[in-house]
Amino acid sequence: MHKEEGECELKEEEAYVRAVDVDYSFHLAKRMEQYKCNEALGYRTAGSRAEWETGEMIRREGGHRANAKS
Repeated sequence: MHKEEGECELKEEEAYVRAVDVDYSFHLAKRMEQYKCNEALGYRTAGSRAEWETGEMIRREGGHRANAKS
């Protein structure tokens, strides 16, 4: 990799980090933890009700975020 390529990648990464809403992302991830199909281990298996509920929460959240930015 040339120095110029590395500098360009670093600038892109810095721009991405500035654009990401870290607090929102963290709190969204924490809210996703409420939907589990195994209380002891805290995971969601594919096709489970917990996975579906998490997807629905994300769908609703996505609509809210899109409307908030308009």
